[in-house]
Amino acid sequence: MKRSSGARMGAAVALSAMTLALITGCSSEESDGSKSTDAGNPSSSPTQAAKALSAADLEKLLLTTADVKGYKVGDGDKTLP
Repeated sequence: MKRSSGARMGAAVALSAMTLALITGCSSEESDGSKSTDAGNPSSSPTQAAKALSAADLEKLLLTTADVKGYKVGDGDKTLP
């Protein structure tokens, strides 16, 4: 069975309209140009910045030979700051 080119064109237009609606509907910005009231408030952000670890904390996290049996573990001095 052959489909007419009109049916293909209609399907393509419908798919394009649905895609455009999905893209614009899921946008995080408001259409009137105003920003959200808590956009500049860092305390309302869902993720917090990670705390940088000191060299002593990093040394505690190094693997030892007891941690991974059957593998050779180096001292790690070349990678520490």
